[in-house]
This record gives sequence, structure tokens and C-alpha cells, in this order.
Amino acid sequence: MVTPAGRPVWLEINTLPGLSHSGNLATMAAAAGIGYDQLIRMILATADTAEGYRP
Repeated sequence: MVTPAGRPVWLEINTLPGLSHSGNLATMAAAAGIGYDQLIRMILATADTAEGYRP
């Protein structure tokens, strides 16, 4: 949103868009034969490794 003075105001930030059971990432994983629970385990498995994703 933008205030009348032109200042932007953030209502929320979704840091994980598409991570719900019916979201884009889960849908793509399912197409590759990966179930939602397995997908989440795969993501969590990389959370504490040096090789994991770092933005």
C-alpha cells in the first residue's frame, strides 16, 4: 500500500511463496514424483550444510 504522502507500507512479506501443499513448488515436485513430506525433508536436509542454498 502507499500512503497519501507517497510512503510505501508493507502489509506482509511471504518469504516462502508456493510452499503450501497446493503451491507451485509442491505441484512441481509432485510432477517429478516427489511427495510433499519428502519435499519438506529434502529442503530441511540442506538447511544446515555448507552446500545448501545461500541467497
